[in-house]
Amino acid sequence: MAYACQIGPGQWIYLDSLGAETVITVAASSAGQQQQSTSRLLIGTWTAAPIVVQAGAGVAIKLTTAEGPRYLQVQGSQIAEVAGVPTFDKGSVLPLQENSQVPQAPLQPMQPIQPMQPMAPLPPLQMGNMQMSLNPMAMQMGNMAMQMGNNAAGTQQRFCTQCGQLLKPEDRFCGQCGHAVSQSG
Repeated sequence: MAYACQIGPGQWIYLDSLGAETVITVAASSAGQQQQSTSRLLIGTWTAAPIVVQAGAGVAIKLTTAEGPRYLQVQGSQIAEVAGVPTFDKGSVLPLQENSQVPQAPLQPMQPIQPMQPMAPLPPLQMGNMQMSLNPMAMQMGNMAMQMGNNAAGTQQRFCTQCGQLLKPEDRFCGQCGHAVSQSG
């Protein structure tokens, strides 16, 4: 049997016995907002209706089971079983209502979206006499060429300052236009 108990304005505790398991839901609602916290504890099968007592800032709950009484403390949305007997005489016993509907547990979080597969490498882009590729990043237009990355350490490509032709490391003159090039770069 499920029970409901109002513990404050807009605050309820729902208790349900599912065999040896006790389900405790603390629900609070205010203007446009709802919060709830659910705990499942292996308490044992109830032999009597629970007793809920206002105790300070929270409530104490006595559950009578075949193994003996068990005590819970609820403060805010925190629910904990306590070893000792709480002081029931200082608080006031709160009325319980038999309840066939315990509020539904919040929705389970969605499964994460699987990451996308990497895109296949793009073929070199070619328009007329211009060609571009991304890996390694390179561009060639007519007899001018430029490439970034994938250069061996210490080797640097050189180009003719007159016409842009790619030069070999040993070139002293441009093979395209004949312009004299310096050896330093």
